[in-house]
Amino acid sequence: MLALLPDSRVSPLLLSLERDGMVMLPSLLTGTLLREAQRAFRARLAAPANHRFRGWYATDRNRLILDDVLADSEGLLRAALDPIVLDVADAWLRRSWQFTEAKGWRTLATDSSFHCWHGDAWYDDGHHDAAFHARVPRRLKLAVYLSDVDGGGFGYVPGSHGDVPHRTRRDDEVPKDRVRNVRGPAGTGFLFDVSGTHRQICPVPKDRDAVFLVMNDPAVPVQPADVAADRYRPLRLNAALIGGLSARERRVLGIGRRELWRSGATPALRQPHLARAIGVASLAALGIDSLVARVRARLT
Repeated sequence: MLALLPDSRVSPLLLSLERDGMVMLPSLLTGTLLREAQRAFRARLAAPANHRFRGWYATDRNRLILDDVLADSEGLLRAALDPIVLDVADAWLRRSWQFTEAKGWRTLATDSSFHCWHGDAWYDDGHHDAAFHARVPRRLKLAVYLSDVDGGGFGYVPGSHGDVPHRTRRDDEVPKDRVRNVRGPAGTGFLFDVSGTHRQICPVPKDRDAVFLVMNDPAVPVQPADVAADRYRPLRLNAALIGGLSARERRVLGIGRRELWRSGATPALRQPHLARAIGVASLAALGIDSLVARVRARLT
């Protein structure tokens, strides 16, 4: 774990982040904690989210997405709270930050190029004055690979961070010789500034499991589309895993903080017709089960 590295490593990591917009954290998750995180992640990929099963959902045909992954795994929570990760984030984000989203997804093997180059759109750029727009609000993501990645990894253009405004970019706008294709074994971590140009590298030769944890100042208003989707809300955590936290760990997990809390917030259904059909089918199945039980009772 990075916690075993001396504090003198923090300054070089910050210099790399300042220069390139990203920094590698090799062997962030190893051994028993890595295997536990992999098991927890794969268990939720067994089926789509349905009723009480917290499975995957999809917004395209290439990725199976999991929300709230820090609630599932002690290993992932330990990686998120690694002291080196927190030291770098405190310096880069100026101590007012917290984790605002904890997602993971399996990118399915594909030959298609389904993802474009972009810097993340997340803050409400219609909410602020000219002084605000002179500097992009800082946001980091902590990524952790849960499978070995030797191709079809995360691509980043070093030094592209801080651009104003965020936008998508065509392939011919991105110099191929500048792209960094992040490869590494399961447990590899990296931090990156989301304003930098990045994408999923394609083709993807085999399924890739990865977690992406969002880190920013919760006081920065987010774009309306993300509010409507109920993104960037207080984390859902597991009570069994959060005993004995330090004050800093509680702060970055948002425990007791209310900036992101929205009473009664409910995201719109992603596929309302399918959701209604599943509901009808579920009630019908329960009715059939009840009928079969009554018939069996009469025959015995």
